[in-house]
Parts: sequence; structure tokens; C-alpha cells
Amino acid sequence: MWSLGSAVMTGLLLAAAGESVPISGQVMDLVTGQPLIAVNVVVVGTVRGDATDREGRFTITGLEPGTVHLLVSAIGYDDQQVRVALPQTESLIIQLRETFFQMNEVVVTGTRTEKVFQNTPITTEVISRQDIVDSGARDMAELLEQRSGVVVGTGVEGGKTVNLLGIDAKYILVMVDGQPVTGKFNNRISLDQISTAVVDKVEIVKGPSSAMYGSEAMGGVVNIITTRRLVSTPISLRTRFSGSDEARNPFDTGQGKRDVRLNLDQPWRNFRLQLDLDALWANVDKSIKYIDIDDYHTLSTRGEVSWEPGPKHTTTMKVTRYSTEETTLLGTVTTATTNIQRATVSLSHDWQLTPTLNVKAVGRQDQYGREFVRTVSDEINNTSDDESELELSLIYRSDRITLSAGSEIGQASYRNDRVAGERHQLTTTGLYVQGDWPVSSILTLVSGIRVDDNDEIQPVYSPRMAAMFNLGERWKLRTSWGRGFRMPSFMDRYLDWSHDQYGYQLIGNPDLRPEKSRGYNLGIEYYHPGRYQVTLTVYQNRFNDMINDFLLEPGLFTYRNIDRVRFTGLEIQARWNISRTWLASWGYNFVDNRDLSTGKLVPNTQPHTAMVRLSHKHSGGRFSYALKAKFVGPYHPESYDPVLQIYTRAKEPLWTLPIVDYDARLRIGGWIALSAGLRNMLNYQHDEYGPFVGRTFYLELETKFQGGK
Repeated sequence: MWSLGSAVMTGLLLAAAGESVPISGQVMDLVTGQPLIAVNVVVVGTVRGDATDREGRFTITGLEPGTVHLLVSAIGYDDQQVRVALPQTESLIIQLRETFFQMNEVVVTGTRTEKVFQNTPITTEVISRQDIVDSGARDMAELLEQRSGVVVGTGVEGGKTVNLLGIDAKYILVMVDGQPVTGKFNNRISLDQISTAVVDKVEIVKGPSSAMYGSEAMGGVVNIITTRRLVSTPISLRTRFSGSDEARNPFDTGQGKRDVRLNLDQPWRNFRLQLDLDALWANVDKSIKYIDIDDYHTLSTRGEVSWEPGPKHTTTMKVTRYSTEETTLLGTVTTATTNIQRATVSLSHDWQLTPTLNVKAVGRQDQYGREFVRTVSDEINNTSDDESELELSLIYRSDRITLSAGSEIGQASYRNDRVAGERHQLTTTGLYVQGDWPVSSILTLVSGIRVDDNDEIQPVYSPRMAAMFNLGERWKLRTSWGRGFRMPSFMDRYLDWSHDQYGYQLIGNPDLRPEKSRGYNLGIEYYHPGRYQVTLTVYQNRFNDMINDFLLEPGLFTYRNIDRVRFTGLEIQARWNISRTWLASWGYNFVDNRDLSTGKLVPNTQPHTAMVRLSHKHSGGRFSYALKAKFVGPYHPESYDPVLQIYTRAKEPLWTLPIVDYDARLRIGGWIALSAGLRNMLNYQHDEYGPFVGRTFYLELETKFQGGK
């Protein structure tokens, strides 16, 4: 009270005397905490301002006592407005969040330890929160579909899965906050079940990553991070309508999609609460030739409570639940209803035991259920997939080395009406250790190994080595080599299903061996601070003992370890910060994926994919828009014939027009934002191979309560 009264009295005296007062402070990076140089700090409505020095400090003089608004801006960072009462009563610290480049982004997936993006030896692609906002994507499938080298496919059940660098979705480990997602149909995760509203960023590690994450990380890892690092608005509400040329009326509930999302982010003393709710109602969403999803609705909820009883301890509890019900027309006469329920509960405790040693324990319980009912044939298929896991990890950091080690003990149980036996259970264990050595200012090395074991196989060893060379201030060279594996699923081993309509039987093989891979990549990166970022990466990944269908006798199929496949490719990604308000980015991927037994391309390989994006943000930050295009070069697609139960390959290569998207966002004050976008603006469609959905649009209204930018 005394300091506040003194400040008021001082202000009155200065005003009476007609004297001016200064304002000073420091600008820092939100993620790294490092001071930012050459940041413009301007008093709104005046020409007075200053640029920060090497310590991020600024001083503006000649101001009158009262309230002023500062506009803080820097290349590659979000603009921020700060309200300050003069004369100052406390030091002013302003934190900016990077927008255009991720060089200072903290990544965790590649090494399981927090590292600044530019210092990680493991090649990692980051999709930042700003990228997510600019994309206009509603779910993870839409978001990843815009990236080069990523193909999002639709399975026969209607769910959307990711194909990364030509590698099938079942070899890509999908995680949420570092924990694997349980509940798969046909061994693949449906990414359209994860809303982007709860995602802070996405980290993609390409290449074998089983040394850190075990089974299914043969081809790479997609880690979806939901924990938000910044309390920007305590409550936000989004409503969204999207439709096609046939579904333009938002009040016609028989067509289009309607989405309502509510997000709460509230700190209180040493607690922090995050609550997210996403409800979607949709009609008429034909995604592949033989499937019409006529009606479906989903409800997704997520809650997170963090408690910091002291500076060394953090306890976090997360609860997520997802449910969906959809009605699907299969062919012309068969209708099916699918109900999915997924629930996850996790409890973690992070203990900074000493300044150099961190201990973390995580307990997780997943439950997944799926009911499929085919009305014409009265077929009912029930699936339950439950998993529990306890993980303990240690991280030791010093100036000379970072060591991470951990153990995982899990139990999985599975039941399916198409699988022989009542319920199958499997207990798994995993141990891993990794070292990260900054050998010199030029060279950083990473080496690690993991061993996995379960009730039914011999131990599987997955080593990995990586190195990063600093070739001057702006050039970096990264290279890595590693092994990966995938355990045969319960379906692969115990399936026992007869298709009465088409007269064939499919049985599992309990003697299947784990699928294995070994791969390497080599990449070079050029980074001009705040201006350019270009990366060139070449990679190769060889898969052995791949599981595929095998004909035992006419009408009887099983699975065997028979395939050997080589995935080879080249990837280029670039960002160019044209100015403080214009950003251009582009990417190109070439893949050559071949079955080594035949020398032929793997079916549905798309050798050439490319994307380009141009983004603009108005200097005041109120209006922004982005124009994006995705290109797919000529390839020979395959389509599935449900009558003949076979895949047929196109005789002539398919050329596709670019899929062009446009997204725009307008801020009205500090608490309302309007977004709109067009998908597939050129209305490209192909009756045989897709896309079957032509031009679509969306409108979204976002309302923020209790202010804040």
C-alpha cells in the first residue's frame, strides 16, 4: 500500500510540475527465456519508441504519467500489446512467442529430453501452434494432409490414417503427450478423432525410433502435444460450420458439419486446470468410393490438473474420453452402425531430485471399445482393447553429458468377435538408456539402446546412433542410424473369421515374428536468423519380415513373414520470412519404395509430393490469411473392389490437379475472431480414385472471455 500510494503521489506531483517519466523493461523469448535483441517497442498513438539491446532491455522517455499501451513487435514473433500505468511501480518483463520459425522451440520427442530445436541431433519436424491456426484444420488428419511427404488415407471403415514418407500407418507410432494411443482398427489409428483445438504443437520424427519408444516406431513417430504452455485466455468458445457445394445452409441440419469447442485454462495459486470439450455433428461425408458416412456425431473431452507443491515437484493428472456413433452406407443395400468409446487416465509426478537429476513416474490406463453392426446380415462385431502401463524415467544433465534411462511395464488385453478365444493378454517390459554428449562446439553425439520383451517372443534389441555437426554459425549437418520393430498384433496372430458372403476364411498365425527395420538419414540445414530456414534430408529404411496375406489353400488365407521392402527418399523443406508480415514456406518429397522380392514399387506409392504456402499477417495483427497448395505427381493408384475382394491397379498414371486451400482470420477487438476457409478451391474430383469430396468451405466464430490476446 505504501509503494502504491507513493507512486500515485509521485505521479500527481510530476503531472503538476509538467515533468515527463520514462518507461523501461526487458523482452524475452517465451520458450527459452533468453533476451531478445532488436525488438521494436512503440507507444501506441505516438512516435516514441525504442529497440531492445543485447540484454533485451529498452527505455522510452518523455512520457506523461497515466496509462499507456505498448506495441511490441519482432521479426518471427507474435505482436503483443501491453498496458502499463506510469510511473512504473515494478519491473516490466515482456515475453514473446515465436511465430514463423521453430529454431527456439523446445522439442522432446527425438531424445525424450527437452532440447531447443536447433540443438537436437535427431531430425525433427515441428508444426507449431501458429501453423495449426494458419492451417484452419479441424482435426489431426486435416492438419497432416497439408504436409508434403504425408498421405492421409481412408480405410474401409471410414477412419483416416497417416502414411509418412510412403510408410504405412501401422508402422508409425502415434502418441499424445508422449504416451501411445490405444484402440486401433485394422492396426491403425484414426487421426480424425483428435481435434486440433486441444493441440499446442506436433513433433514428427522420421525414421526408426524404437530405441526410445519400442514397438510400432519402425517408420517414425508423431507426437501430438496438448499441454499448453501459455495462459492466454481463461475461456474460449468456438462454433464452426462446414459444408460442400450441396451443403451450404448452416441451418439445414440434414447436411454439413457443426462443431462446438470449449476450452478452459485457469491457474489458481499452485494449481492449474485445463478443460477441453469438442462436440461434432455431421451428415453426408462421402470419403471413399464404396462408403457413404451418412450421419455421425462425436464427443471428446479432456481434463488436466497440475499441482506444484514446491519448486521441485509437479503432479499432473489427465483424463480424456472420446465417443462416436456413425451410420454408414456400404455399397447400395447394406447399412452399418459403428460405436466407439475410448477413455484414458494418466497420473504423473515429476521430481527434480537435484539440480542435475530429474525423476519422473507415469501411470496410464487406456480402455477402448468398438461395436460394429451390419443391419442387412445381422453381423455384430465387438472389440475391446485395454492397456495399462507404468513408466519410470531418469534424466541426468551436466555440462558434459545428458543421460536418460527408463523402464516400462505394461499389460494389454484384447477381445474381438473375429478373434479366436475369449480374451488375449500380454505382459510387456522395456528398458532403454541413451547418452547425449556435446563433444565440442562442433560435434554432438547421441547413442542409445532399448530392449523389449513379452510373454511370447525373444527379447528385441533396438540400438540408435546420431550425430550433429555445427558447420559454422548457420550450417548444421545431422545424421542418424537405428533399428525398429513392430510386434505382431492380436489380430495378426489370432484372427479366425469367415466371410460367408464371399466364401473365404482368414486365420491368424501365432508363430509370427516381429517385423523389423533398419534405417538411416542424412540432413543438412541452413538457417539465417529470422529470415531463411532450409533443410535437405535423404533417408533409407529397410523392412524385413513384413507380415502379409498368404494363401494356404483355395478359400483359406493366413499371415506370414514374407516381405522385404526398401523405402528410399529425399525431402526438402524451406521457410522464408519475406518481411515482418509475409511468410512463404514450401516442401518437396521424392520417394522410391520397392518390394525387394519383385523390384516393383510398393502399391499406391506417390513418388512426388509437394506443398507451398504463402501467409500474410496485417501489421496490426488483426487480419491474417494463408494460401496453400498440395501437389501429387503422377502415380499408379490402386482401388479396392468389394465385390471381387481384390485391389486393381490403374493402367495409366494418374495426374492430379493441385489441391488449393485458402484460410482467413479476422480479430475483432481482443475477444472475438472470425475464420473462414475454402478447401479444394479448384473443385478437383476423381470418380474412381478420389478425392470424392469436391470443394468445401467452413465458417468459424471464436469468442474469448476475460480478455487477453
